[in-house]
Amino acid sequence: MFKLQYPPYARIIRLQCSSRLSWKHVKRAFELGAAGVFVTGCRLGDCHFITANYNTVRRFENWKKRLKNIGVREERFQLRLFGAPDVTDLVEPPTMNLSLLRSYFGESGCVSRL
Repeated sequence: MFKLQYPPYARIIRLQCSSRLSWKHVKRAFELGAAGVFVTGCRLGDCHFITANYNTVRRFENWKKRLKNIGVREERFQLRLFGAPDVTDLVEPPTMNLSLLRSYFGESGCVSRL
């Protein structure tokens, strides 16, 4: 087992299941100035809670529309479903999106606009 390094600007919040994430969590993150919210979960069909990740996908699409209506760009809210062998995918997206987020907020990472 190898230890993966997360970018220093990433804050990991663990939940028992991706379906435990609520709209309040997502909205509050952006209100507090998060540059982006990245939701991860099990692959469809691999969920320990049977169909919970199907609910996550359905709710994600709804939340994306709500965020768009309040002015949050689509790139700032992402969902990724993967299995245990794909664990390196957990570290890659925040690293890849750094340049995109910096283009919105500058080098300081301060949120000046939604």
